Amino acid sequence: MKAAKSQHVAAVIFELGFFDDAANRAYYAMFNAITLLNALHGHDQGSGHKEVLTAFNREFVLNGGFPTTFGKMLSDLYSLRQKADYDHLQNVGPEGSQRCVRNTDQFLNEVKEHVDALSPGLLLSRAAVLEQHALQTKDLGKKGSMDKPQGLSLEE
Repeated sequence: MKAAKSQHVAAVIFELGFFDDAANRAYYAMFNAITLLNALHGHDQGSGHKEVLTAFNREFVLNGGFPTTFGKMLSDLYSLRQKADYDHLQNVGPEGSQRCVRNTDQFLNEVKEHVDALSPGLLLSRAAVLEQHALQTKDLGKKGSMDKPQGLSLEE
């Protein structure tokens, strides 16, 4: 579910022109999906980002579970996320950000099929996550917890 939420946020903020942020969210969508895959298969994935990505490539790409293009997409996305988050002189830009969002969509669709084969219904589709979020938001609005705090205004 975390992966689908990050995927959706990446697509939305890309459309708003927040390209570095979209690259970041797209990366974390893939990272969360990979973490889940490694855990479901009982693979030792370490604790750092590079260890998790290396475990995925070793266990799923090199062993034939996913196409080699996914390893390349992941490496590209990791580099773009590093640039987005830590390079204060350059931005990812619209082309790189769009590539991140597009590749994440493709990657998560493949991961969902793989996970559904192991544990049907464990992962929600992006549409299901959005529907669930809308229902939760609607419930929160009824309780009044989503009301704008008094004294704060975007117009001020």
